[in-house]
Amino acid sequence: MYRCKYWLWLTRVFGIGNERIWEVMRYFDDPAKAYTEILSGFLKDKLSEKELQRALTTSLESCVEIIEICNSKGYDVISYSSPEYPSLLRHIYNPPAILYYDGDIKTFERGRIISIVGARNCCDRSLATEEKLCHDLAVSGNIIASGFAVGADITAHLSAVSADRPTVAVLGCGLDINYPSDNFKYRDKIRKCGVFITEYPIGTSPHPQNFPKRNRILSGIASGVIVIEAGEKSGSLITAELAVQNGREVFCLPPSDIYDSRFAGNIRVLREGATAIYGIEDIRAYYRHFDNSRLDVVNHSLEYVINSDEDEVKAEVIAIEENPLLKKSIDFIKKEKLKSVDDYLTDDLTDEQKKIITCLFEKELHADVIAEKLQIEMSELMSLLTELEIYGIIKALPGKMYKIAEKK
Repeated sequence: MYRCKYWLWLTRVFGIGNERIWEVMRYFDDPAKAYTEILSGFLKDKLSEKELQRALTTSLESCVEIIEICNSKGYDVISYSSPEYPSLLRHIYNPPAILYYDGDIKTFERGRIISIVGARNCCDRSLATEEKLCHDLAVSGNIIASGFAVGADITAHLSAVSADRPTVAVLGCGLDINYPSDNFKYRDKIRKCGVFITEYPIGTSPHPQNFPKRNRILSGIASGVIVIEAGEKSGSLITAELAVQNGREVFCLPPSDIYDSRFAGNIRVLREGATAIYGIEDIRAYYRHFDNSRLDVVNHSLEYVINSDEDEVKAEVIAIEENPLLKKSIDFIKKEKLKSVDDYLTDDLTDEQKKIITCLFEKELHADVIAEKLQIEMSELMSLLTELEIYGIIKALPGKMYKIAEKK
């Protein structure tokens, strides 16, 4: 618990899943040191008034109490410093500082993790194909992970359970929240042979803004991500893009009907370089020839280095840009022609979203610059940026840069 309470304190001061935690930890090699120095006034000029206020009013005892309440309910807590922390997740951009879990955390050590993403209302054909594929993957020794939603997610979990293999369910709410209610009856089955994980403390409702953050964990714990069925604005596409940025392979089921809008997302990721799969052999073949050093190199380039200097940061950006799938997207973006800003400011957008679009129409900007221009909290900004990206209005570039996407 020694380090957990300090990591938890940081999440309460800066926000769950907020990259500000890692911006601050750049100055320290231990969360306990960060706690002490922040309260002593160190970095005072680098923290916002709200952050300073939360630092002064959030007690370490309240963090210990949260951990003890979790334990009393049968849940456990690990931090970024814990040896049980999922190894691949440790090396993504903005990894969760705290993970709450219910089940066997050693599930992460029992095989290669493959994350499954797809629509809540997948067609019967997609679900039947997914069920067979996930069962075969599980029998072959892989660990199936998904988001515990209805549709594609629960099909993935139950396929693993039917093969007597563990599965990982990544939640966008607290462990004690019965969501989605339709899946509650499956929790015991999954817990007995797998694990539920979340970065949200008990009592946290499944707010919409939680799920983009959840998706970075879903892609971060896995060696590869499989897209089952995704529409044009599906959140599955965000998970797939995060996987590419983290050096993971993206696999995709070919659409059963190229004119069916339910498969527009499948077509998109396949065009961007995802590996089409027609059976488990396609996945086996990829990993059979997979050079483990490749993943190590990409992870190293993305890993947050507490004492990194400017040259190291530049090297990380270069390494990201060298990713062939991501580079293809960047080259495409450079060719896009922009129209009038008014073409993007539709009535269904919020005022905050319109302000972001107006800023980005001038030129591509770093997320920190946007936050400063609009005087908005980074956690709120990232949720807005994710929504605009799902809508196809903006495009994420390497190094937290954003740009207006092509108007179709």
